[in-house]
Amino acid sequence: AEFEAASNLLPPEAEPATPLPAPSRGAGEPDPAAAPTPESAWYTRPVGDWATTPTARNIGIGMVAAMLVIIGLIISFPSSNMVQLAQNSKDRATNAQVGDLTSRLEDAADRALEKKGRGLRLSRSLERAGIALRPAEFVVIAASVALTVGLLAGLMVGVLGGLIAFALTFLVLRYWVIHKARKRVDLFVDQLPATLQLMAGSLRAGHALPQAAETVASETDSPTSDEFHRLVTEHRLGRDFSESLHAMDERMGVEDLSWVVHAIDIHRQVGGDLAEVLDNVNATMRDRSFIRRQFAAVSAEGRYSAYLIVSLPFVVMILLSFTNPAYIGELFN
Repeated sequence: AEFEAASNLLPPEAEPATPLPAPSRGAGEPDPAAAPTPESAWYTRPVGDWATTPTARNIGIGMVAAMLVIIGLIISFPSSNMVQLAQNSKDRATNAQVGDLTSRLEDAADRALEKKGRGLRLSRSLERAGIALRPAEFVVIAASVALTVGLLAGLMVGVLGGLIAFALTFLVLRYWVIHKARKRVDLFVDQLPATLQLMAGSLRAGHALPQAAETVASETDSPTSDEFHRLVTEHRLGRDFSESLHAMDERMGVEDLSWVVHAIDIHRQVGGDLAEVLDNVNATMRDRSFIRRQFAAVSAEGRYSAYLIVSLPFVVMILLSFTNPAYIGELFN
């Protein structure tokens, strides 16, 4: 009796749910439950959808970028090999048009640089950096690279991003030339004491000054060897040695080299022992370099403290703009 009373308290078992009938479909309609085969999916997919996919967009951007790079290389680097191929190929008219276009672009760049008075400064920067290009050629190459980068950025992020990328590419190339020129001049200054010592030893051995310059051109490292090789080449072509020295001084723009050039000029006027003069100039340069480096070491802590203090407000503002934009936004409200 107790078992029957406890069993009556249990809830009744739920009856199984009756499945709903499948919806009816026409004779020609496909079964939605069946997985589509690759063939049926390829035929049933609209043709215009593939053109809007990211894959198609990336392929199009890559093709446009490759075309722009090839056009920029053809316009910017008309080398002698390309001219020879143009003479031996069947497309002489097309290559002649490309060379004519390059000449026109370079002429336009020359006129623009002369009008703004920047041709001489750019030429000095390229010579100090050791880049064997004329200012107009550099401008054409930089414009081709900047145009390619700007068009790629415009395709990816918009017109404003393309214009910003175009301007930034120009600035980056200009800064690269300035940085390379400064680095090369600093290396030339570091090599100058050893150069003067080598010239003095060559003079004591009985060589003339042009022969001493040839020794420096063949025995030293770049950039000293490059500059003295140009000096020797100009002298062999008939230019006065003193004029070549002054041209190298103007090209490098180094105060220590100006001392050497003036010392050589004075020696040619009054005579004397040029080797001893170069030794004295070399000793003065070494002392000045020692004092300069000692001053830089002593003042390093103060200089870097100044850099830190000056940059601290800007760094804090950038951090607050990410961590608490509402707080830093009151500054511009």
